[in-house]
Amino acid sequence: MGAKVNKKVFTIHQWLGLYAGVMILFLTITGAMLVFGGETDAALNGSIMTVTPGAKKASLDIIAADLKKRYPGYRINKMELQNQYPTLALYADVEKGHEGKTQVFYNQYTGAYMGARAKDAGIVHAVKKLHTEFLLSRAGKIMVALMGLALFITTISGIYFYRKSLLSVFRIGIRWNKNAKTISSDMHKLVGVSTLVFNLVIAATGFYMHRNELLPGHHEDEGKYKTANGKQFTTNDINFSLDAIVDANSSKVAGFMPGVIDFPKPAHPVIKLKGNTPQSSRLTGGKFDTEIVLAAAGQSVEKIITPANTPTYKKADKLMHELHYGWYGGMAIQLLYTVCGLCTGLLSVTGFILWYKKRKKAVKPAARKAPSRQAAPVPA
Repeated sequence: MGAKVNKKVFTIHQWLGLYAGVMILFLTITGAMLVFGGETDAALNGSIMTVTPGAKKASLDIIAADLKKRYPGYRINKMELQNQYPTLALYADVEKGHEGKTQVFYNQYTGAYMGARAKDAGIVHAVKKLHTEFLLSRAGKIMVALMGLALFITTISGIYFYRKSLLSVFRIGIRWNKNAKTISSDMHKLVGVSTLVFNLVIAATGFYMHRNELLPGHHEDEGKYKTANGKQFTTNDINFSLDAIVDANSSKVAGFMPGVIDFPKPAHPVIKLKGNTPQSSRLTGGKFDTEIVLAAAGQSVEKIITPANTPTYKKADKLMHELHYGWYGGMAIQLLYTVCGLCTGLLSVTGFILWYKKRKKAVKPAARKAPSRQAAPVPA
């Protein structure tokens, strides 16, 4: 009974890994690139995205006035202040009609305009689209969700099949003096056990983030950009002082450091100051875990959102993103995620080698089998 179960489990592990291996390899490579996506983007676009920190910040109102002149009538979504990232330039997200979203960059220390770019342009954005949807929109997201499920099942089935020898892989290591099959087998087992927890986390979080794509009528983009009938908030509507809003409200939460100004949307006519406090953790609230929500008209405080009063499902969503991309623990965690991600890709390669060697070995005896002899003629 046990041998039959083992055989079935191994068959699932082998064939699921074989069929999903190429896409899992692709996802691990692009995922490893996205771990340092922000740093890569800044390095490739340093002329407009990076600044030299100064002694004091320029007025946000001066920056807003210049933005209104350059992009009159453009819808403005947010302004990222970069208080937590002093070497990155402040930027505003604007859009108009079918032109797509534009990021407009300013030196927050001098107020100088630094340049602009299409938000969806650049290598990092292309890699993100490849990683999250294979450039296939919803169909691609469904594929990514299924790949997360496939990685989870192959990891669990691998644990079960090798359960009696999991720890022995560290004692045996990789026997480099053996043939290619043995080397691949040792490497497959060692890497698989070493990245076991990582693979389960990546698989589970990747599936979770795309889970709604598998439910009819509940895919992720649905309702995300739907708005009620109403006027779009444009750069022309910034007829109040951003400096006054930030200064007057930042003190309402102890130790609050504003990071983003979210401008009103037709369905949500409020201004949001998003930021962090000394107690902030990306695992409990994402990049900015505290929000001061202001009425769009009088800028009076409507509510203050902290991790303590954030709905559980929202905290779960943010937690899944942080765990999936490794953005929660600084450089050390990012490096660990990059190495583990590439190692997971190596599992696809070594798994294919093992399958190919086994298949080749099974084919050879059949090819070498001598033709059957004919019966000798019966003498007359």
